[in-house]
Amino acid sequence: MRWWVAACGLALALSSLPARAVVIINQPWLRPAQPGQSAELYMNLTSSDAATVVAIQSNDASKVLFRGPDKIPRALDNLVLPARVMVVLAPGKAHFALIKLNRPVRLGDRINLILTIQSANGTRQEIPMQAEVRIRSAVEEEMRGHAH
Repeated sequence: MRWWVAACGLALALSSLPARAVVIINQPWLRPAQPGQSAELYMNLTSSDAATVVAIQSNDASKVLFRGPDKIPRALDNLVLPARVMVVLAPGKAHFALIKLNRPVRLGDRINLILTIQSANGTRQEIPMQAEVRIRSAVEEEMRGHAH
């Protein structure tokens, strides 16, 4: 009978924890660039619940901005992640931009980043990630390899 009391206590404790969205980051990559330049960062993001990317940081850049798909480069405040919908950040579409790199980023390098996600209930989580420096996405490379 004690296990039942312990199980109820655990369930009660877990139910009081703030809910966090599960965020899946697929295929993060960025283009090569020199110090002082900007580099475009791409990836696919999917969240289990409605959430928002409110910040992204990298020690390799002075700041990281979210840019919309239009031709005019302008920073947006955040990136909305609808529940269970893949948000594609790709060349010619919306993307992140690492501004004023403090070192060269060459093909094959990996850049450390931290995404800050805010759930609909206001809780925040920081997600560490890495992006590889490439000419094109891994999927595009794979498709090109099969075309011959």
